[in-house]
Amino acid sequence: GRAPSLWSDGRERPMNRAASTAATAAFVIAAMGLGRLITDHVPLQASAVEPFTVTAGLGQTAALEYAEVTVTGIRVTSTITGNPTAKAGGRWLVVDTELVATREPTLMLGFDLVAADGTRYAHSSRGTDCAINATLATGVPWYGSFCFDVPEAALDAPHVLVSRGDYAVDGSGQRRDGLADIDLAIDPADIDALWSRTEPVDLSPTGVVPPASAEQATP
Repeated sequence: GRAPSLWSDGRERPMNRAASTAATAAFVIAAMGLGRLITDHVPLQASAVEPFTVTAGLGQTAALEYAEVTVTGIRVTSTITGNPTAKAGGRWLVVDTELVATREPTLMLGFDLVAADGTRYAHSSRGTDCAINATLATGVPWYGSFCFDVPEAALDAPHVLVSRGDYAVDGSGQRRDGLADIDLAIDPADIDALWSRTEPVDLSPTGVVPPASAEQATP
């Protein structure tokens, strides 16, 4: 390349203003191009909001970073006993759970039912012993039944989503955190039989005392 320009005493002349400006502009353009390349190949927005999902089936344990989540059984009924008795607008889908905090005491707030069509159902507190949330001591199993008042369509391949953060409006409470996705294993062929069930269901109180065995929802 061209030899640097020197002063008469041998010192190198500084780059003139025009050349310096051109070099700065070239650097900025190169940096913008690199940023565009990174943005095009790394889905920053998606990775910043998605939860860390662990899947499991009925009776299986989803091991999250902070807790172990197990759905031990499900029941379908039109009535939950108690004082007062709770009648469903559609049917109650009762989800019996066993939760264990594995690192530190943990408050679990996120319990939602999602049907095959993507409709999300919040749990209800209308039943006397229907759980609202779960306060877990480290290493101590906690038992509770979450009650969802649902239409018949919600019995089509439903999943229950469990996390320590509440879903809120747009899932903001569960971003970049552990989420258990539990398949409730309802066979489409069993939906009519399940929907026809009218026997009242009696729930055990929530807490650390193991409940009586809950039946799995099968005809």
